[in-house]
Amino acid sequence: MQKAPSRDSQARGRSPDHRPLPGATPELPEIELINANDRPHWTKKAKITAAIRAATAAAARDARVPRLARARVLYLVHPTARTRIFDPSNWSLSAKAAVDGLSDAGVSEDDNAAVVTGVDPRAGARQNGATVRMSLVVIDPGEEKQGD
Repeated sequence: MQKAPSRDSQARGRSPDHRPLPGATPELPEIELINANDRPHWTKKAKITAAIRAATAAAARDARVPRLARARVLYLVHPTARTRIFDPSNWSLSAKAAVDGLSDAGVSEDDNAAVVTGVDPRAGARQNGATVRMSLVVIDPGEEKQGD
């Protein structure tokens, strides 16, 4: 018989089969992020993407995120205190760059679907500051079957 998920695991957006890695929550520094509603020039977008990728790799190394055969990543978007309504999935382009940064740091061999089983947006805590920030939660899905 399968154990029902605890309220605690449901509140955090995890299933009981997925184990969050201790200390595996790289906080990105206050850097410019890419919003899907923005339409920056491709050269500006490339520079922002490279900065997010490099910052994530450094943050993952600092957080000592271990190497994983498979991983699931939650990205938490922390809006400014004055933001009323926002859609965390609008920062998916920033999350993609961050997942690439995790691969650069050696957390995963690659970021293809066989290795990274999901990249999911979440609304993080509101924060004081002039820009939206992002943090990542790397989850070890264990030995679950592919396609689950």
